Amino acid sequence: MKYLTRKHLLAAILFASFAPLHAENSSREKIFTARGMEPFWTLEITPQSDSAYSADFSTSNGAKFTAPVTLVPTSRFGETLQMYQGTSPYGEVFSIVASATPCQAESTGDNYSHAVVVTADKLGTYEGCGGKRQSGDTDTEKKATKSKQIKQKQPIKPVNPAREKAKKLNTQGYRLYKQGKYDKALPLFVRALKADDSYALAQYNLACTAAIGFEKFSCEQEELFNTANPDTVFKALKQAIKNNPERLVRSQTDPDLANIRKSYRYYREILGYSPSNDKQLQIMLEKVDWQSTGMRLYHTEPAVRLKFLANGQLRVKIAHFIEDEIPENSLPWRYTYQNGRYIVKNGTILLIINGKKISGKLSNEGTLTFTGASDGDLLPADTYRYVWDTPCEA
Repeated sequence: MKYLTRKHLLAAILFASFAPLHAENSSREKIFTARGMEPFWTLEITPQSDSAYSADFSTSNGAKFTAPVTLVPTSRFGETLQMYQGTSPYGEVFSIVASATPCQAESTGDNYSHAVVVTADKLGTYEGCGGKRQSGDTDTEKKATKSKQIKQKQPIKPVNPAREKAKKLNTQGYRLYKQGKYDKALPLFVRALKADDSYALAQYNLACTAAIGFEKFSCEQEELFNTANPDTVFKALKQAIKNNPERLVRSQTDPDLANIRKSYRYYREILGYSPSNDKQLQIMLEKVDWQSTGMRLYHTEPAVRLKFLANGQLRVKIAHFIEDEIPENSLPWRYTYQNGRYIVKNGTILLIINGKKISGKLSNEGTLTFTGASDGDLLPADTYRYVWDTPCEA
């Protein structure tokens, strides 16, 4: 989660994502320029091939470099989003998202055709505007009205009191969030959305803080704990994406949402994945923390976990009670492991363990079922899903 007041040079590269959108020819001429403030910077885009571009960037504080940007297929996001990837001068891989959403530049007030987001693991996430400028006069009109514009005062933009109040509350909440005071930040994001329920930044911040609080808040903080639940997270995240589509891509790497990305619900409700699509099913098998739905040791640890690896390997993690004296600072259970393989085909998951085979399905509700697996001693349990930890339950 990032409150967008600071800028640095990586943010400029995001405008490279618009090079293919506005190219008029395939020559190696400059096809896109951009500039911004804090600090002042300029950017020129030059095509290198059909899908590769070079971004030349310089700032008023002396930074100057060239970085490559390459188009990445992202058909699952629809036609309104495009994603690009490149390597920063620091050797860090970053992603750029161009969303066909009108965007207003904070420094000038001009409107542009696209909103953009650049994300890097270490440097964070940054937002900006780019593409074709939608507001302002043509060059001919500017010349004809220049003297009149100088004499006349610019009209004052109407102030939205609800949005201004929401921004102030969101800023206060974000500062507390940065200090790790999640219990103080969460109510401020809630209040911000009561002031303006369409404010995407507060919606996203609420989702992130609630996701963190779900694991950190104590049972004594009943009101906070009731707010910081999966339903709050997904409702706020859906609203944020609806009002600001580039939040969809940010949610896939934001560390605040790491526990949410372990759930089937994230891939089904946020990314729109389907168990009947083999590629999407493969991703969900790899990403979700699959836990047996039966007994949990000390109401905490699932008896079995399934780990589907990208190379088709399967690892079964089985928890057992420790019957002897438990060593100090040790968990009251131990693990044993089984290894196997799996194959995904036509919406079916075939498991192969110790030479035995069994097929299973993932339901639309998020339950992974291998009927008869426990009877045949292939697996200790038949059904698996992501189970939200609820530490306040008895």
